[in-house]
Amino acid sequence: AGNHPKDLSWQNLLAGPLGDMAGRYQFVMTQPHQDFGSLQPGGEASAAMRKAIDSLPFVKSGNAIAMITGPVQLSDEEFSTVAHGMGFGLLTSLVLVAAWLVLAVRSMRVIVPILITLVIGLLLTTGFAAIAVGKLNLISVAFAVLFVGIAVDFAIQFSVRFRGQRQVSGAAMTPEDALAETGRETGHQILVAALATAAGFLAFVPTNFVGVAQLGLIAGIGMIIAFLCTMTLLPALLHLFRARLSRGMPGFTRLAPADHFLRRYRKPVLAFFGILAVTGLALIPRLSFDADPLHTKNPDTEGMRAIHLLEQDPRASPYDGEVVVPNLKIAAERAKQFEALPSVSSVMWLGMFVPENQTEKLAMIQDTASILLPTLVGQEVQPAPDANALRASAASAASKLG
Repeated sequence: AGNHPKDLSWQNLLAGPLGDMAGRYQFVMTQPHQDFGSLQPGGEASAAMRKAIDSLPFVKSGNAIAMITGPVQLSDEEFSTVAHGMGFGLLTSLVLVAAWLVLAVRSMRVIVPILITLVIGLLLTTGFAAIAVGKLNLISVAFAVLFVGIAVDFAIQFSVRFRGQRQVSGAAMTPEDALAETGRETGHQILVAALATAAGFLAFVPTNFVGVAQLGLIAGIGMIIAFLCTMTLLPALLHLFRARLSRGMPGFTRLAPADHFLRRYRKPVLAFFGILAVTGLALIPRLSFDADPLHTKNPDTEGMRAIHLLEQDPRASPYDGEVVVPNLKIAAERAKQFEALPSVSSVMWLGMFVPENQTEKLAMIQDTASILLPTLVGQEVQPAPDANALRASAASAASKLG
């Protein structure tokens, strides 16, 4: 009527609401061949299926929409998301670190050595990961961003102290003497910070969650590597690049009034943060744990969009479970128990496919059949005879009479 023709569903026309009992979706189950040497083992199979799907006439016409989902598709999308996110995150972290270094040290002769130290430390940590664990997973691969974000702090501490070195009299020092003095002043400080951070990461190692355990091991040893690079490689690079000391006072001199404010009003400031800490402690019971692994995936991928569509229909929802019991009596009892749970949408069991009171119903069907069958099943009517048939019949009758 609206000049938009649509195919007529004879199933819905004849069966009415019964046609919708099976749900709106049709499923095609596949077992794709996976290439586990690739970052996306099912990538080629998914591409082949997508090509075949797009060639279907009812998909081209827009009468049907086909989507690919399942464990293989979701895993491939997760690996793709992690790979893209890690590359983008690592590049972004390096750019942001470079920007902060410009604000902190304000000298390319210092910034470049710090960045070189970070890159070499990251490569050394990656080499340790190759020897210690062999393969990275979705969680342990995050060590790269963690290393850059934390290790740069060690380098900034060393470089800022180096740039601000002065003799006791206030006279300028030579860069060589400034490097040696900075090493003596900051070595134990950075070591304590590195050991504390490494201990925090290494605390993950005893867990049975392999991804978290490997991340803790790699990141923990990475902090030790970062300390060694900061105390050995960074001073050598600063000397090689002929880094110079700062002419003025180090740091942000315009923020000096903030230091005086904090010293003068330290008790109210501490009280304010104490109140915040108590408030955070009181809010802990409101914090819940989401155990659904699907909520950790990218919701905009094809596989997750298909999952969300299925979730809207209880008959096709992926959140289902199966229970095997010894007999039908126990199954009927369990079905009633499950149906009473508010978290259960529907329960299906073997007994629901067997009609009740079959003896009475079969008798009723037999009575109905005796009345309706003669009208529904017509008698076979022979076609009208032609002249040849009439002559043959007359001849046959005459022969019998004679």
